[in-house]
Amino acid sequence: MENIVLSRNYYQLNREEEYRVALEKVTDVSEKEGICLELELYGEDVTELEVTLFPLHIARPEFFPEIRGRVAVAGKGTRRVDIPFEQFEFRQTVRAFLNYLDGISVRVLRGGPVLVKEISACDMGDFQVRVLRDSLTGESGSRLEYTFLLSNQGEDRRLVNVSRILYGRECLPAEYDRFVELAGAETRAYKVTLGMTDIMAFSCEGWSDGIDMMACSDVAIEDVFMRNSDDCIAVYGARGDYKGDTRNVTVKHAVLWADVAHPTMIGVHGDSENGGSLLENISFEDVDILEHHEPQDDYLGCLCINVGDGNTVRNVTYRNIRVEQFERGKLLDIQVKWNKKYNPIPGNCVEHVVFEDIFYTGEGEFASEIKGYDENRRVTDVRFKNLNVRGKHVLKPEEGNIHVGEFAEEIVFG
Repeated sequence: MENIVLSRNYYQLNREEEYRVALEKVTDVSEKEGICLELELYGEDVTELEVTLFPLHIARPEFFPEIRGRVAVAGKGTRRVDIPFEQFEFRQTVRAFLNYLDGISVRVLRGGPVLVKEISACDMGDFQVRVLRDSLTGESGSRLEYTFLLSNQGEDRRLVNVSRILYGRECLPAEYDRFVELAGAETRAYKVTLGMTDIMAFSCEGWSDGIDMMACSDVAIEDVFMRNSDDCIAVYGARGDYKGDTRNVTVKHAVLWADVAHPTMIGVHGDSENGGSLLENISFEDVDILEHHEPQDDYLGCLCINVGDGNTVRNVTYRNIRVEQFERGKLLDIQVKWNKKYNPIPGNCVEHVVFEDIFYTGEGEFASEIKGYDENRRVTDVRFKNLNVRGKHVLKPEEGNIHVGEFAEEIVFG
């Protein structure tokens, strides 16, 4: 399909200058995948551009903010630069209206001068990104390393913004050269190092979780402070458009404050239509929990594994966790359950969970629960190594205000 030309007026820009085009008529770009710029660059260094889209306004203006995306180009000469729509920062509420443009602008943030020759809405079907599935997290404490195959299947050179193409607007912080230029018909292996570190997040509205992982593998979260009005850190299987199992998740050096719901949560959501998701190899280490205040009895637990949707959760470790006095909740809640508000079917099982060096100094909490759902949906092999509640080493469930219910077996304290 041909590009939709939005502007062919040559316009030269210096740094901090902007070229804005008011389209003669509202333009439907719903069949296109991004914006293409034909440029002539005169600077030797990197030139960074900001492109702003102005969607059709058919209601209150505050619902239709300007939608911005950025791209950088190295060197001088004639360049074609593609910016996928996924690279632009927009709220989901305006995504449908992004299909209809009223105007567009280009501004030079760095470098220049730049001659803008043509602006068009284009297809990007001749470019592919594939992840090599054998990528690993490496040793404990290291950042994540992924290898991507970037394949330009067209004849022209392509400049690619790696982070935004792969991760959309809410991409993880990344340390790498974000912009890659490929020759025609070139395929290149490209290694990217990622890490969610040094994050401080606050939220106050309903369902405003901190970090949720759905169908994720090989995730490391370190040095974070989360105060949230819902789960601070939640680990799920499949949900909505996110398909697949979840494995190899590590959370270290975290401070968690849950004004509502759980500081940590594992297991609620999964692929119920296909028998559930597998969630495995999950660890929380060196975590301070400052608050847990949940008014609803079905959502209690600082260290919580509630398995629904046919999910299986296994190989989970909580190590070196410190829990202070909290307002309303439980220290831990390990259950295979059926929460009919969220789960079409009960969970499958929880197995092989270790609590090591857990210290709780508060009082007045609800009793912790460990229980399965029925004979076929059980909790198996939960081991406590140095659980300390109110200064006492817990060697029996009742000493830690823990109730071991039905369909739970191999619950060991030491």
